Amino acid sequence: MERKTEKIRQIDEKDRRIINILSGNGREKLTSIAGKTDLSVDAVKKRVDSLIKSGVIQPTVLINFDAVGLPVASHVYIKIAPPSETAYDNFVEYLKSHSRIMYVMFMLGDYDIYIVILAKDTKELGEMKREIRQKFPGVIADWKELIVSGWAKYEEMKI
Repeated sequence: MERKTEKIRQIDEKDRRIINILSGNGREKLTSIAGKTDLSVDAVKKRVDSLIKSGVIQPTVLINFDAVGLPVASHVYIKIAPPSETAYDNFVEYLKSHSRIMYVMFMLGDYDIYIVILAKDTKELGEMKREIRQKFPGVIADWKELIVSGWAKYEEMKI
């Protein structure tokens, strides 16, 4: 799969400071950001709008999956067998449309695709894994998975 080339937006020190503030608290008020960056509220709003429009930042919500009954997260690395292009495309579309698969990423290295499956318990996880593997036996050459047992650190990225 070829990645679309996007125009790179240059960010200056003021943008960097705004991004770092929002990284720590995505709901930070414009007036607070203005005070922390020595910019006017209007200047901060214009910069935030520009960062969003150019795709540098994306407003999002972090979901606590434990709180919604999906505490089991399985990180799966999939090696693809040489399938037909149609079989491969069908497999990727299936993964993308599956309601319990949160991430589908293409990789370079020993494995070709990385996915994260969420489940309410290990029984449900096992059923989903069997379903995926049975639907696409000629596409999946290898399947390696790790189950998250807990978090030690989750930190915003400073740029």
